[in-house]
Amino acid sequence: MKNPTEIITFSSWSEFREYIISDRRINWPIYRGQFDPDWKLASHVERQMLIGMGLQGIYPYETKLKDVKKTRGKKAYEQMKTFPLKSFKHQIRGIDGIKVNELNDQQLLIIGRHYGLLTPFLDWTLSPYVAAWFAFQPFIDSQWLTPTPKLISGYVAVWELEIQNIREIADGMGNYIKIIEDVEVPNISRNRLQRSFYSEISHPDIFELEGFLNYINKSHVLKKLLIPRKSINPAIFDLEKMNINNRTLYNDLEGAARQANYQSFAGTIYLP
Repeated sequence: MKNPTEIITFSSWSEFREYIISDRRINWPIYRGQFDPDWKLASHVERQMLIGMGLQGIYPYETKLKDVKKTRGKKAYEQMKTFPLKSFKHQIRGIDGIKVNELNDQQLLIIGRHYGLLTPFLDWTLSPYVAAWFAFQPFIDSQWLTPTPKLISGYVAVWELEIQNIREIADGMGNYIKIIEDVEVPNISRNRLQRSFYSEISHPDIFELEGFLNYINKSHVLKKLLIPRKSINPAIFDLEKMNINNRTLYNDLEGAARQANYQSFAGTIYLP
C-alpha cells in the first residue's frame, strides 16, 4: 500500500466524543459507521462484484481482474450496476405513495438503498453520532442474544471523509468519484433524518474507496476512527439522549418495531 489511511484508536466512547467536540473545521467531513473495521468501503454492488470475481485485497487488486473481465465481457460492470434498478422500477409499481414515473434514477436508487436494494451508492452521514449509532447497530438489533467475547472484543469503525478535498480529487480525475448530497426524495424521511450523503465510484476497475485513495496518494482525505466495542453501554445511552435511535432514524413502522424491541430488552445483555 502506497500511503496508508490514518487510523485513530480511542480507548473509550468519551475519548471519541472529545475528538468530535474539539473538531473546529469549517468544512465538515462526512462519516460512515461500520461494525467491522475490516469491511471495505464498497457499495453493495461493488461487494458483490468483488466476491463474484474472486478478488482479494484492495485496489489495484491482483492481475486476476483482467482475466475475469475477458471472460465476463466489457459490459459486465454496467450490467451489474444497472440491473437491480431496472428490476426495482418494475417491482415497486403499484406501491402506495411511490410514483415511479415522477422519480429519476438517482432518487429511486436512494429509496432502494434505504430498503436494501443493491446499488452503487455507499451511504454516509453528516453526523458522526449517527455514524457511530450504525456502527453499534448489530448490538442494538440483537438485544436478546447472549454476547460472545468475540462480539464484545475489538472495535467498531467510524470512517471520516473530507468531502471538499474529495471533490477536488474527483474533478482532476474525470469525475470517477462522486459525492451525492441534497437530493430531495419524496415520501421517504430516512434520507433527511439520517442526514444522508452518498459516494459513488464510476469506473469498471475500481470497487472500493480506501485502497484507491491510498494508491493515488490521496489518503489524507480519509480517516478510520476506532471505538472499543465494550463502550456499547455509554455509547447507546448517550445516543439515546441525543434522540438518535431506531424510531428517529427510520420514522416508519420498521423503526417503531425495532425501537419497541430495543426498549423491551435494553440493557439485558450489555457488559458493565
